[in-house]
Amino acid sequence: MLILIYSYSFTLGASLGGYRTFNSEGGSKDALDYLGYYYRDDAECWRWINEHTDPNDKVASFEIRHYYIDRDIFLLDGKEATLLYLSNLTIDDALNYLKSRGVKYILSPRWVSMSGILPTYKNLIITPYLGNPNYLPAVYVHGSSAIYHLGPLDTDSLVAEYLSNKTIPPLLGINIDLNITLQNGIAVYSLKVPGDYHQKANLTVEIISESSPTTIEILDGTPKDIELINSPTANLPSRYASGNPRLNWLLQSGSHTLVIRSIDDQPNLLYAKLRISPNSGLNAEKEAKSLVKWEELTIDDNRNSSR
Repeated sequence: MLILIYSYSFTLGASLGGYRTFNSEGGSKDALDYLGYYYRDDAECWRWINEHTDPNDKVASFEIRHYYIDRDIFLLDGKEATLLYLSNLTIDDALNYLKSRGVKYILSPRWVSMSGILPTYKNLIITPYLGNPNYLPAVYVHGSSAIYHLGPLDTDSLVAEYLSNKTIPPLLGINIDLNITLQNGIAVYSLKVPGDYHQKANLTVEIISESSPTTIEILDGTPKDIELINSPTANLPSRYASGNPRLNWLLQSGSHTLVIRSIDDQPNLLYAKLRISPNSGLNAEKEAKSLVKWEELTIDDNRNSSR
């Protein structure tokens, strides 16, 4: 009895302590805002589903906290999903079956993709195709958690929307041509890597038009503004620095920042090629062959994603 009381008191104390800390930092506007203090990546995905999908859309997931999602859930380890684990099933068969059950999105929470505790996640035929724009393009990523659309979308529009938010499109196997505008000799992009991609794909960025020394760097976290990165006193942990105009990085899940610098603050415009390539052995690499070209003319950092 004493152990139970102590356990309850400790849990309650930790919860209240977190609540006080959270409120001292600005407070919560709703339940998901508060939950985001503890489950930031997952809670933001729950919010995106609640706010950006149709009430009749169904979401397939291993998520056990689906009571925070205001949509019908198709449990990927439930009885209804048994057919998805047949040995002779193809990816097309799997997607057609999910569509027949009314599924429109796949939610992959961080605790599933990164923990390794669910053998069903690894055995599920759709897992290697998560992020493949021809099957399951990523429509929203927050940290290591991600939401995928069941079936292809217009890739050009999807790439354009990500870039309009200064975000590297988390789409596997496509080439993206970038015209980059530097501000004070620097360009900054948010790089959010789903846990489904963790150490399973490489990001390659190469500056093609180079008239002055240029470097490419990956920083941990998401800087609030360009001035913070450009400041000589900035203390941001560097995940990887190429030291030259070409970067090849094995993806690590989570929120990162891609920084492109012109060492002498010139020129103001750069042309670059970018690609996220699945490692050999992933089915997604065989299928995603499309070439996307997008000239980044204007950037609106305040644009809200909606789909």
